[in-house]
Amino acid sequence: MKTDNSSRYVPHSYKRQHHFWLITVLLISTLNATGHCSLIISPQNDASEELHTLLSNAAAAVNKHDPELMKPFLAAKSANSFGWTKSHLTPVWQANLLKIPKPLKSGKPDTFLAVFHAYHTCENDGDHVHLVVRSSDGWKLSDEILETDTCGYQIKHHDASVSIDQNSKTLHCSDQIHCEHTDIRTTDYLLIRISDDMTLSQLSMSGQNSSPIPYTQAGGVIAVAAPSSVSFDLLLDYSGKEEHKESDYITDNEMVLNSYWLPHIARLPASSDIKVTTPPEWIPIAQGDLVLESKSSDGSITATFHNPVPTCCYSLDAGKYSINSRKVGDKTLSTYLLTANPELSVKCLDLLEKAMAFYETTFSPYPYKSYTLVETQGAFPGALEAYSFATYGPHTLPGTIVHELAHTWWGGLVPCAYTKSMMDESLAEYSDDLFRHQAAVSTSISAQRDPFITMLRDNPKSAQAFSTVSLKDAHETFDPFQGAVGYGKGALVLKQLESVIGREMVLKTLKSLISNHTSYASIEWSDLEAALKEV
Repeated sequence: MKTDNSSRYVPHSYKRQHHFWLITVLLISTLNATGHCSLIISPQNDASEELHTLLSNAAAAVNKHDPELMKPFLAAKSANSFGWTKSHLTPVWQANLLKIPKPLKSGKPDTFLAVFHAYHTCENDGDHVHLVVRSSDGWKLSDEILETDTCGYQIKHHDASVSIDQNSKTLHCSDQIHCEHTDIRTTDYLLIRISDDMTLSQLSMSGQNSSPIPYTQAGGVIAVAAPSSVSFDLLLDYSGKEEHKESDYITDNEMVLNSYWLPHIARLPASSDIKVTTPPEWIPIAQGDLVLESKSSDGSITATFHNPVPTCCYSLDAGKYSINSRKVGDKTLSTYLLTANPELSVKCLDLLEKAMAFYETTFSPYPYKSYTLVETQGAFPGALEAYSFATYGPHTLPGTIVHELAHTWWGGLVPCAYTKSMMDESLAEYSDDLFRHQAAVSTSISAQRDPFITMLRDNPKSAQAFSTVSLKDAHETFDPFQGAVGYGKGALVLKQLESVIGREMVLKTLKSLISNHTSYASIEWSDLEAALKEV
């Protein structure tokens, strides 16, 4: 994702079944005008008062964003486990105690997790999960179970059906996920993550012997007793209100979803089939190719999109669009604007057509039958890639078309999870620069800017960030320092690489990265190093 301002980058519940083993301790944390944290603790009967007190005090400390305040609540070996609390990107965290469901007659002692959660936009920080352990000093918080910990499983495919309640601003979803055992399992449970907006109402094993299975949920974290199968399908039914002004929302005119509204494990890539039913006269668009569409008597549309390319992030838009399309070879290029604007549409499609031809020649064939530019009322002050389309905030077109299209290769064909780095942003910026300097485009386009020099000149803090944040660790698009590194410094590193080995060799390396990359893995800088060494 990228904003038009080259110096600032922006990314783009509880309904339960009582016969499951479930503990909920809801700690709603708010900051009052003096900056102090107040907590409201919901009543429950299963957890001890000691656990209540531990989590209450820990939540208050977390929301003061000082890791030193966490020390009284930590197990001896976990002194450095709460460094994440220093960040103010998520100003207020809620805390819940999660009891891991166990198979019947397990005989094992109960396992508790402390879940610190909030609503997050995509390409941003996730929830933080810590083990709760019993020590000689009582209950303590132990090491974090990182979001990158897969528990030995990965979601490989989504088969989702989505409907929209326009009046209540609620999304309803049923998603059958195909999971596979990937490595040695370290726990007897797996953790599935989803947006904090979403409340799970049922989870069952799909197949001939379909039946509900034990689960618990705290915020955006779902714990499931791990099935013994090497591969299995789980069916998740859930819903949630979407009313975030600068991110996911449903209004009277449109819907924008992009913040992990589909369940995931470690944000790793998965292919998808997504069926969407919209309110009357709304037009839906999801990732992949449109394979089936029908219109009911009331004007509502049901459309199914097939995406064979495993990706880490998923977008779903719908609205009353004015559509303008152009056939280019075997592909259809389109603009979906909220208000008809033929002049802007032509300008956008001209640039999109040139950039598409350039990337196909430079990298590899485009993997879909169409590409669409979708205008929104204001999900964010920039744009967000979706590989077969991109979502643009108001008055941002044609601004970052070249950058967002590049994500079809860097983020799409070569996926990036944003849990370790934002390498795909570096590659998209570099690709944008390649197009502007090498493609046969008008002088007005190619001379618009040198984005990297502009960033350093207009925002000295970006230059300062280059020496304070490691390129391989920059993964937060909302953080101005990490964003400057992930976009600007990363692209400059690639330009510097050109001066050492030549542009032809860099492009050969990038082509190798695309052709040899494992589809269901997230790209990191080490993958580029390996491709470079091979070439």
